[in-house]
Amino acid sequence: MKKSIFIIGLLLIAVGIFEFHPAVKDAQSYVSLENYENAQTPCQKLIAERPWYGTLNYWFFAWLAFVPGLVFSVSPESPAWIRASRVIIAAGICYALMNLAVHLQWDIRNAPFKEDPFNPDPLNGWRMDCANYAGDGFSTLVVLVSAWITACIYTGLCLIIWNFYHQQFSQEIMENYKRDIATHILFKVLKIYAVIIIIDIILLIVLLSLLHFTGSFLFLGKWVGPLLIPILWPLFVPLYGFFP
Repeated sequence: MKKSIFIIGLLLIAVGIFEFHPAVKDAQSYVSLENYENAQTPCQKLIAERPWYGTLNYWFFAWLAFVPGLVFSVSPESPAWIRASRVIIAAGICYALMNLAVHLQWDIRNAPFKEDPFNPDPLNGWRMDCANYAGDGFSTLVVLVSAWITACIYTGLCLIIWNFYHQQFSQEIMENYKRDIATHILFKVLKIYAVIIIIDIILLIVLLSLLHFTGSFLFLGKWVGPLLIPILWPLFVPLYGFFP
């Protein structure tokens, strides 16, 4: 427990440094004058020439590390209400951090183009064609609506590892061990989602088979997108921390 709390503390300090340190902000908006003035320089090159800490999505790594740290901070001998609270807090904070990661990725993407760093006159600004402040809003909407499922999946995976560790190594979980209500509900929800995913994949295979025989892309667009793709969105939420 002490190690987990120590890890969470270090994580919060690291995130605070990246969030508020001026050098990180400067690195996020860095662009060389030579490339910025050259209209032939690809936008991707302007984005990629920044130092590594200027493109690091620290909120992504925050939720990746925070959930297992919080899950392992509670022992099997803790009261049921503490174990249940741990599950709810872990999933909730994971959801919040996933949303922050997507917003940060957009900020990192557009930091060099929010304002001209060399010419104060916006009428003569360079490479404003590279700005893409919100895209089409798709990734932000997907994460806002479906990241709670992703957060539950990740929390569930961490709980499975937690159970395995305390069964096989610490041996604090015995045969008569009872799960807390939050963990019980979480695993029920994940089982239901797993069944839905399996049905979804089967339907996808069937629809693609029909497409092969009918050759109708209209049929595919009419049914595959609305019925199948939204169910799979939560599985791709982590990617939006790198590809908004």
